[in-house]
Amino acid sequence: METLYESAIACAVAYGTVVMLYVLFEIPAYHKRLKQSYSYHERIDLRWLYIILLSFVAFLAVWSLSSTYYSELNDTLYYLLTCVIWSLISYFINRQEQVLGSLTTRSHQDVETAPENEENPHQFTLHLHRIFEEEHLYLNPKLTIMDLAQAIGTNRTYISNYLNNVLGTTFFDYVNQYRLSYAEQLLRQTKMSIEEIADRSGFNSRSTFRRAFLKRFGCTPSHYRLQHLPKEIEKEISLTQ
Repeated sequence: METLYESAIACAVAYGTVVMLYVLFEIPAYHKRLKQSYSYHERIDLRWLYIILLSFVAFLAVWSLSSTYYSELNDTLYYLLTCVIWSLISYFINRQEQVLGSLTTRSHQDVETAPENEENPHQFTLHLHRIFEEEHLYLNPKLTIMDLAQAIGTNRTYISNYLNNVLGTTFFDYVNQYRLSYAEQLLRQTKMSIEEIADRSGFNSRSTFRRAFLKRFGCTPSHYRLQHLPKEIEKEISLTQ
C-alpha cells in the first residue's frame, strides 16, 4: 500500500513537471504571436504565469514532503501555499484582457495574399509611413494590427507578412519605433514630465516606456533629456522642481 502511495506521488510530480515544461515552452510562442498583432503587452502577456509556476514548484515540494513526513508544520505550509496560489491565479486572471480569440481566429476575408489593388512593396512602405505620419496611429496606446488594416484598407495577415518578410520587424516593434521617435522629440523640445511624455507617446506606463527607451537609445529618458535639452528649457525645469 505504501509503495502504491509513493508511486502515486511520483506520478503526480512527474505530471506536474510535464505541464510546467509545456507552459514554459508555450509562453514565449504566445508572446511572439502578441507582437504580431498588438502594440502593447500590459494586461495581455503571460509573464505572470512564471510566478504561478514557481509557486507550484514550492507547492509540489511541500505536498511531497507532507505526504511522506507528516507534521503540523507541513500541513500548515501546504494549505497556506494552496491559498496563495489560488489567490494569485484569481488576481491575474481577473486583470487579464481576453485576446486569444483574435490571435487564433481569422475571417474569410483575412487571406494570406495581398488584395489585387495593393501597391508594390516600395509603394506600400510609403503608404504605411504616410498613414502613421499623417494620422499618428501610434499614439493610440491600444493600437492593434486590425486597427491598422482598417485604416489602410487591407487585411491583417498581409500587413503582418509584409512587416515580417519585407521590413524584418513585428507590428509591436514597428509601432513602438514611432512612439520612441515622438517621445525623443518631446524630451528635446518640451518641459513635460517623463510620465506625461510616456502617456502622450502612446505608452501605457512609465516603466514600459523606460525599458523601450533604454533598449533603443542606451540610456534612460531622464539621462537623455539632460544630454540634449536646450539650456533655457533645462533651467525652467530646474526652477519648477
